[in-house]
Amino acid sequence: MANPRIAPQYYQRNAITYQAHRRQVIWQIYLPIALVILLVILAGILVILAPTLQVERWADIALILLISTTMISALVFIIMVLFSIIGTRRFLLIVPYYLFMGQSYAFRLRNRLRDLSDRAVEPIIWTNSNIAKFQAIRPKK
Repeated sequence: MANPRIAPQYYQRNAITYQAHRRQVIWQIYLPIALVILLVILAGILVILAPTLQVERWADIALILLISTTMISALVFIIMVLFSIIGTRRFLLIVPYYLFMGQSYAFRLRNRLRDLSDRAVEPIIWTNSNIAKFQAIRPKK
């Protein structure tokens, strides 16, 4: 379960939409990846077992090895991107709570500073208003 202190708005999941999401992940992500891997393996087996000349067979094997090394490096890149996506998701789950806390502290600080500045200026305003009263009462020349 998620920690309610970190992300209270994400604490409860809707079971129906979560199951639909899991089904979509299986059909749209895992199944295509598995099919591509199976196709590559099948192509490799067909190339190896195909009745051709010896030179063509070794050329095809070399090509499969070159493509597989490229696929492995691409897989490493995909895994890195996947971990960065997961990290970003966790970061985005945590950040709103702390930003809200920071905003509430900023509002408290703003209100306290406003009160302090009003208290600091109050004697000056009181003095100026009394001077203005006496000037209004005093007869003009």
